[in-house]
Amino acid sequence: MRLCINPICPRPENPEDRSICEACGSHLLIQNRYRVMNVLHQREDRVTTLYDVVDVKDQDTPKVLKVLYTGNPDTISRFDREADLLKNYWIEGLPTVGQDGYFPIEFPNNPIPAYCLVMEKIPGLNLEQWLEQHGAIDERRAIDWLKQVTTILERLHSNNFIHRDIKPSNIMYRDSDNRIFLIDLGAVRLINQNINEQTTTRIGSFPYMAPEQYRGRTDFKSDFYALGRTFVHLLTNKNPSQIEQDTQEKLLWRAESTPVSDQFAALINSLLERKLNGRPGNTKDILKRIQIIEDKVNSQENSGSIFQTVVLWAMVLGFLVFGYFAIKPDPSPPNPNTSNDSPCRIRKDGKQDSNALARDAQKAINAAKLKDSPYPIIQKYSNIILDPKQYGCTVQVEILRKRDEIILPELAEELEQVIRGSVNNSVKDAIKVNIVPRYLD
Repeated sequence: MRLCINPICPRPENPEDRSICEACGSHLLIQNRYRVMNVLHQREDRVTTLYDVVDVKDQDTPKVLKVLYTGNPDTISRFDREADLLKNYWIEGLPTVGQDGYFPIEFPNNPIPAYCLVMEKIPGLNLEQWLEQHGAIDERRAIDWLKQVTTILERLHSNNFIHRDIKPSNIMYRDSDNRIFLIDLGAVRLINQNINEQTTTRIGSFPYMAPEQYRGRTDFKSDFYALGRTFVHLLTNKNPSQIEQDTQEKLLWRAESTPVSDQFAALINSLLERKLNGRPGNTKDILKRIQIIEDKVNSQENSGSIFQTVVLWAMVLGFLVFGYFAIKPDPSPPNPNTSNDSPCRIRKDGKQDSNALARDAQKAINAAKLKDSPYPIIQKYSNIILDPKQYGCTVQVEILRKRDEIILPELAEELEQVIRGSVNNSVKDAIKVNIVPRYLD
């Protein structure tokens, strides 16, 4: 099927062998290059529509076509700004656009102009979709994602751009490499650093919009407020508008959240300050605080691992003493979980990491979810497989299930095979792999 993108076309679906729309006469191969596959998203007012396309001049590479249908000069100006940013400022963490990826098109018998922006297609889910499938995130994931989004914001802000519309649906997660991307730059604004106060039209998404932005004023710190509200949503799986506020209009989000440390909660609360001077000074300040929190979390995990090792050594010594008096001890190979230099803390590439097994397993499971992998059961049930966790020398993977559903033995077998093949050779036969349910109700 070939899809016509003329907004007034009465029958946009066409047979595969057509190059001109049978109903309205529009060209079906946009710019003689992009074949439209289906509609990804359409705004209710139909001013903007996103399409899945393939680039026939680039080996049918999947891409995203964003089309603006309007004659409004202000809307066109914002679209120009988005295109300029993506074409001329290569910022890691944003979708890429080629130099010929922005162009106008016309349709027969349609006076409304259209403007097209062809962007890199980022496979994966936006974070709103991710929440629907997986539920609220934990602190470790929140730290990782907040660090990634803030790093992208640092690159944007250093080029004097403000995003102005940060929210879960505008953040993409690519699970093949656990990377985060900021998308939908339609609200982006270039700030003149020589102007002390910026007055703009009110733009953004209300539940995430900073108070000053709602009043038509925008500052770099307006992105921080939206960032804080976005992570409240991710930690609670509730839209911020659904969370109770105190008399100072501060969100009482911790009662709804997955468990987080006081230090991390304080960082989120600083982003949520209604007054600009109460929020962090800049992205570097946020990243420094994230690093301190991350180091503390890693230190606590390492301490817990050391404590477990000490307890295990005590148990081993107790058994040895008992065995000395009971039977002649039979030497056995060391348990990888009973050494301060535990092989369970060594990545497959030889690097030290307190979560070595979990990180290697996650990387391998993500690869197994891809279409060309030899693990069809993992591919089929990829959306219910949660990220692995490490407890000493045990790797645990939770599978989302209803209480009356079992975990398929074939899925458990494939997961165990992938996990044992992903870790360093010295522990692949010694580690314990637990595949357990996480019940939805």
